[in-house]
Amino acid sequence: MPDGSLIAENSLESFTRAVREGAQIIELDVERGLAVCHSPEIPPEAPHLSEVLDLVQGQCRLNIEIKSPLVTSDVCDLLEDALATNRWSPDHFILSSFDHGVLLQYRKRLPMVQIG
Repeated sequence: MPDGSLIAENSLESFTRAVREGAQIIELDVERGLAVCHSPEIPPEAPHLSEVLDLVQGQCRLNIEIKSPLVTSDVCDLLEDALATNRWSPDHFILSSFDHGVLLQYRKRLPMVQIG
């Protein structure tokens, strides 16, 4: 049962609580530098996508929305590394973007991962 205390969105603490409370999927946005945040103004405390992957460890699915097309290749690199472990499978990820060019790049590099 949630304890009712407020946690900053997109913080490692919020992702920890989501996993602990049984979330089946977490949606997050990725900006420049692989910062996880909902705004182009990246706060200094924004976690790095690799930190979120290390924390979640395949315990739920991740819907990763790319806000900056400049990070597409870096996200692919990171997910290829994650998929090479036994903690993650292609079914754990949904890669989304409003930029169709980004989705096409994902389809080429990670054809086994769902896009949206």
